[in-house]
Formats: sequence, structure tokens, C-alpha cells
Amino acid sequence: MSIKQNQAFMYKIILLLHLLILTFSGFAQNQIFNTSSKKAIQYYNQAIYEYNKFNYEDALKKLDAATKKDSNFTESFLLKAQIYESLKNYKNEILNYNKAFNIDSACYPYGYYYLAVAQLNSGLYKDAKNNFNKYLNLKLQDSKFTKAVNKYIKQCNFAISAIKNPVPFNPKNLGDSINSSLDEYWPSLSADESVMIFTRLLPRSNNSNMQKVSLKTHHEDLYISYKKDSIWQKAHNMGPIINTRGNEGTQSISVDGQYYFFTACDRPDSFGGCDIYYTERKNNSWSTPVNVGSPINSKFKETQPSISADGQTLYFVSNRPGGKGKLDIWQCTMGNNGYWQKPVNLGDSINTSKNDGSPFIHADGETLYFSSEGHMGLGKADLYMAKKANNNKWHSVKNLGYPINTFNDEQGLYIVPNGKKAYFSSNRENGKGRDIYVFKLFNKIQPNPVMYVKGEISDALTGKKLIAKVELINLKTNKSIAKVISDNNNGTYLVCLPLGYNYALNISKRGYLFHSENFSLLNITTAQEPIVLNVKLQPIQIGSKVILKNIFFEIDSYELKEESTNELQILIAFLQQNPDVKIEIGGHTDNTGTELHNMELSTQRAKTVYDYLKANSIDSSKITFKGYGSKQRIDTNSTIEGRANNRRTEFKIVDK
Repeated sequence: MSIKQNQAFMYKIILLLHLLILTFSGFAQNQIFNTSSKKAIQYYNQAIYEYNKFNYEDALKKLDAATKKDSNFTESFLLKAQIYESLKNYKNEILNYNKAFNIDSACYPYGYYYLAVAQLNSGLYKDAKNNFNKYLNLKLQDSKFTKAVNKYIKQCNFAISAIKNPVPFNPKNLGDSINSSLDEYWPSLSADESVMIFTRLLPRSNNSNMQKVSLKTHHEDLYISYKKDSIWQKAHNMGPIINTRGNEGTQSISVDGQYYFFTACDRPDSFGGCDIYYTERKNNSWSTPVNVGSPINSKFKETQPSISADGQTLYFVSNRPGGKGKLDIWQCTMGNNGYWQKPVNLGDSINTSKNDGSPFIHADGETLYFSSEGHMGLGKADLYMAKKANNNKWHSVKNLGYPINTFNDEQGLYIVPNGKKAYFSSNRENGKGRDIYVFKLFNKIQPNPVMYVKGEISDALTGKKLIAKVELINLKTNKSIAKVISDNNNGTYLVCLPLGYNYALNISKRGYLFHSENFSLLNITTAQEPIVLNVKLQPIQIGSKVILKNIFFEIDSYELKEESTNELQILIAFLQQNPDVKIEIGGHTDNTGTELHNMELSTQRAKTVYDYLKANSIDSSKITFKGYGSKQRIDTNSTIEGRANNRRTEFKIVDK
């Protein structure tokens, strides 16, 4: 149990013992009750009997009968309040506590605490604060929860201040294509917002009562919608490959929309009650889900996955040992061997002694959104954000503010790459249940903006769409930050580009020459329109050429820059995978300087690459080099951009 649940449980026991003492004493001496009506006491005793069997509806009927016999029967109102608390009907809980206290303000001193908690859970912060203070002023000997009450008062003050200072918030319902009369929640989207998957709560039969949701009456299924011409199409059930009679939900889509992780419960191959599963899009349909296995899944509960933009880190929620509370947020990173490493708890800055969950890692890889019952908030679970520091620790946890957060449970955000808007679910419109909404994020809670490059890959000769490997490299660190495979149906790909860095993009497929590009986002501070790059891969043929766009030299020098390492390693891998291929390394310059100088510089640059390949175990019989100076320009020399394009290193297939 969480601290709050333990406190509530203890007070239930105190209240129940108090009521039972009154009950059993009442048989011998009616005046212990504040009623002289034997019939009212008889109904009350019958209500206690039903209450102990958890027959709450029958107990309430008996208590209604008791208060009809005596409208000042305080014990009946106190037990009613307790039953409504068990049903989470805070409105009626508050009503019955107030009825009891209006009759006798001293009838049950501990009840002021319980009344205040119900008011806090209903967003009645000023009333809750007043009753918490009443509880403190009673100075009861059994006041071991004073520390908790003081924390609740701070929470009331926080909420009152938040309501006085609301943040900008104007949610828009996504409409009938996504939402229905049923509950929809946990939206997850591809980076270009073309695909949305969400959870819908379905009745198991047409006669199921939506007011009484249980595992027997309802189950969760995953639904999907595609955007066409900026309009969401009618969502449809993802079908029996994904959904079962059990529960499937809390999913996370990869940035390119080609695979996703989701939670499923009580499947035959599960490690525990609820596990995380994986599926990918193949030939325009989804593959049979696979349990991601150990070490992510365990005999404990694993749920609410969020996959990072680079596909290398999975955030999820678990109640496994080693956590800080009942439910904690964990992360698991993919190792160099292609296997998930041991999960790591996100620590005290994120996780609390209460429930923490619904993680969403933004495409910038540095901003985490999550829900928590333990951080200072307005009610049950609020939404928060945190930033990652240079030491990979999380800091600066921030409540997203009112009215994004309310006294209700808030959970499940998706933030678009440019950081300007969010999708979430809420039951804010009376009678509609939980629906999915979109809203603009105000500046202070936006993540770092991210751009993305997308396109399609095809055969340069036939136009056939290709399945190819797409890799994004940070040129400052020479580390790969994303590896994706283009869609096997239409050859499309999408890779996110956090701002502030220079990147290399390499696209490769066995039997073809690889393709390289580079993007400079070093001085860009706001997200721009996505980069669209359609790539036509050249089959390996004699005479085919590849421009090595990510090989860099110092100005007017043949000294390689460190950023060139990754591209050179890709070239080495290509030659190792194609042992029969022979290539010529060609160096080229613009027309600046004398032709003699240009010829010498281009030859030395080509030789530098040749020497690097030889030093890395490439047989010299497979490679030659040649400088061409400025003789083979591919662009004009009259502009800066044109001259930059003409200054290049390339390789040509000379034999195969």
C-alpha cells in the first residue's frame, strides 16, 4: 500500500471499531447510541452485518431505513460515509460526514481527518484545509498522522495557489473518428502524427453497465487511426492478432510508426500478471506480438512502456523489488550486443513512496513527462515533467499546473516532436466518459524542439521500394543515435533530429551502394518543417559512384577531421561485405586556387582515405585513388553552396 492508502486503511479500522463498539454495547444499553429508537438500532446492526460481507448496497438500504426512524442517528451517517468512501463516492461521503457533525460536532473527532481527505479528493481545497486544521486543533492523543495532515495542508495551499494562477490550457476534443460513448485513453502517435494508437474500454456484452466497470464486465483493446489530408480517419480495432478477450493497452509507438510496445495481461506466455509485448508492421499488417522477455518482464507487474526516439531505451512502470514505492518508473537500455540490459530505477528525483507512472520520453531524449501521487500536486495523480542533467540524472521536477492538473487522476501524455502540443485523455465533459484531446503546450512546459527527416527509399533503376537500414550519427560524438529499417511495404522511413548538433545520415542495403547525407542543426533553436529526403539507391554496378558526404578535411588541407570516422567505417563495412568489389577513391575540389594546387590537394585527400582503408585491413588490391582537381564539377562554382558541393570525396566501382 502507498502511505496514503495505509493512512486511509488505519482510519477505516478506527472508524469501524468505534461503530462496532457502539453496536455491541447497544444491545445491553440503548442510550450508548444517540437514538432511543430500537427499530433504528436494529436496522443499524443489520447494516453492520451487510457491511462486513461487503454488501454495500444492502448496508446502505438498512441505514436509510435507520435514519427514517431517527433522522438524528449520527452513527448511521458515519457508517454511510465509510461505505461511500469504499465506493469512492466522495460527494456522498462528504454529505454524510457533514450530516453527522451538524447533529453532533463531537460525535467522532477522527472523522474530521477523513472528511478532509474526501474534500481534498473532490477539489474542495479550502474546506479540506479547514477540516485538517480542526483535526489538528483537537490535539488527539492518537495523533500519529499529524505529519501526514501537515503535508495535506501544504497540498491544499499549493492547489489553492495553482487555481488562482492558472496556466494556458484549451483542450480540443478529437471528435467522433477517435472518441465514442466508451472510454478512450492512452494516446500514442508516430512523430509525423500520421498514426495514432489508443486504448478503448469495451463492455464484454451489450448488457454491461458502464457504471460498474470490472474485469468481469469490461476489457481493454487497442484501436488505430490514420490521418489523411489532416483529418483523423475512423479508428478501428487492431484485430485478433493484437487484441484478445484479456486486456491490451498503454502502448508506445516508435517515431516512424513501424513498431510499438504495449501491455497485455494474463497471457499464457506472460512472466507475471501484466507484461510488455512488442509488434511491428510487416506487409501492411502487424506481426504476432512477442513478449519482450527478461530482464524487462518479471514475475511482477510491468506496464506503461515508452520507447525513446532512437529505439535504444525503454521506460516502463513496475512494482518489482528495489523501487521507492508501490509503482515506480524504470528504464532499460539496449546493449551493443542487441539485448536489453538490466533495468534501472529512475531514482528519488522521479519516484516517490506513492504511485508513479505513465512515463513519456520526448523525442529530444532529455525531457520526461510522468504522473505521480507523491510529488506536490492538486489531488490523486498529477502530471509532471523533468529534465535530464549531464550526469544522466533527472532534476527540476515541475507540476504542469492547473487546469491541466485537477483533483482527478491525470495520466498519459504524448508530446509532438516540435514540443508545441500534446495529446492526452480526460473525462472533463459530463456524460462523455474519457475522451482523447489535443492542446497547445505553453512555453515553460515545452521540451527541447526536435525536427525529423523522412522520405522513401527505392531502387534507382527500377523504382522498386526498398527495405534498407537508416542510421543517424551525431558528428560531435561520432555515436549512432538512431537505427531504423525502412517500411517493407512502401520504403518509407523517419528519423528524429534533436536541435543543436551536426548529423550524418547513412542509408544502406546489401547489393546496393550506400547513400550518405549530413544536416547542420547547430545554430537552429526552433523546430523547422521536416526535411523530406527521398533516396534512390544505386545497385552495385561498374561505374556507379557514391559521394562520401560525411568525410571532412581541414580547410585547404588533406588532414581528416574526427567527424569522418563513422563514414570511413561504413565504407570499410561495405568493402568487407562485398569482397569482389574494387573501388577508386576520387578527390575533387572547386575552382578556387590554381589547377596545379587543386590537383595536388585532391590527390592527397584521396590518398588519405586510401591510407585509412589500408590501415584498417582493406587489401590494397581492392582500392586505388586519384585526384581530379576541379575538372569534374557537379555544381556551379559561382555560389558558396555550389563550391561546397564540388569539394567532395567519392568512390567509384571499377570492378566486381
